[in-house]
Amino acid sequence: MPRPSHRLDLAVVPADPDRPVPASAAQELVDAWTMFPPAGARAVRVDLPGEVTLYANQLGGFRVRCPASGGNLVGEFGRAMTAWRRGGRRALACPCCGSEHALASLDFAPPAAFARGGVVLADVDVSTLGEAARREAEVLLGGPVRVIGRRVS
Repeated sequence: MPRPSHRLDLAVVPADPDRPVPASAAQELVDAWTMFPPAGARAVRVDLPGEVTLYANQLGGFRVRCPASGGNLVGEFGRAMTAWRRGGRRALACPCCGSEHALASLDFAPPAAFARGGVVLADVDVSTLGEAARREAEVLLGGPVRVIGRRVS
């Protein structure tokens, strides 16, 4: 098992999990941030996995709760992720409230997000993105963004 790390990356991704991230726009953001990286990042890079992926903490896990009842959905989420990766829907039938929820609408702690890609600020000093950097990301990535912290090895 990997050991906990003090390294924190921030993934800046579109708030809409299905919004495409044009490579040219992501590269323009990287170019803008390379000289003076936000959050004290040691490096800035484009991340385009080619499909919707989950951006989340990589060490130490996370909690997943029903957005309606707050019930624990960790097990159901794991099974829903497996089914989705095998071609199923990006949703789960919630045993806590009886509704179906899109996986992106679940309550994650720490926060997680589904996205088609974004820009990663590697090895940051702070866990937040300043307002000016957020606005710049929203302009270049075409709309609201989410900033997801993830501990990495």
